[in-house]
Amino acid sequence: MAVFSVIIKVKGVQMTQQLSMEVVVDSGVSLSIISKEKLDKIGVKPLWRRQFTLANGKKIERNVGIAIFNWNGYEGASEVIFVESEDKPQLGALTLESLGLKVNPREQKIEPREMWLLKLTTIEKLKGDTSECANELD
Repeated sequence: MAVFSVIIKVKGVQMTQQLSMEVVVDSGVSLSIISKEKLDKIGVKPLWRRQFTLANGKKIERNVGIAIFNWNGYEGASEVIFVESEDKPQLGALTLESLGLKVNPREQKIEPREMWLLKLTTIEKLKGDTSECANELD
């Protein structure tokens, strides 16, 4: 698990307001975490509640919404957890994946990752003869 900080931009899906902020990149966290106050400021609305397990085993419920994240031109939408303002903002693993990024723990940085796209027909072929799969997306 890697933990370090980066500067990101976050906006609501209406894209009218945007904030730049320092976040902790924590590859052990699934969803990103940003304060309710900041999410309200950029127009992110709670869409549902989810249950989460804390490191000490305690279960809590929090509101979850959708935000647009941007790091150095890599942009994508991801779920974000509404937390209290004293909690540090965190960039989670699923957000990194939606941006096409991965963690390089050795160099303590995030970097682009190859994104894969397979058609269902390709997956079906993988169950049998794979010789035809090479050109499936050409």
